[in-house]
Amino acid sequence: MRGVIRAEAEVAVNLPASELAGRAAVQLPASAAHDILKDMGINVPRVKTYEGISDALEWDIPKLSPEQIKQFVAEAYRHG
Repeated sequence: MRGVIRAEAEVAVNLPASELAGRAAVQLPASAAHDILKDMGINVPRVKTYEGISDALEWDIPKLSPEQIKQFVAEAYRHG
């Protein structure tokens, strides 16, 4: 369904983005996250323009398993 983000992909935290970023233990550029996922065998197409964000809503990207999340976080800390 175009324009709808699956419920598990979005979490409300009631903080401005700037405050959330300030609380983050690691900041990871999108390109590094993309590379980590690629190395894990998960293909996520790159958004090339701001307008391309709407197209991303149609992508069928699988939900990560708990083990994959642990792997991603470990790699993110290595990059961050």
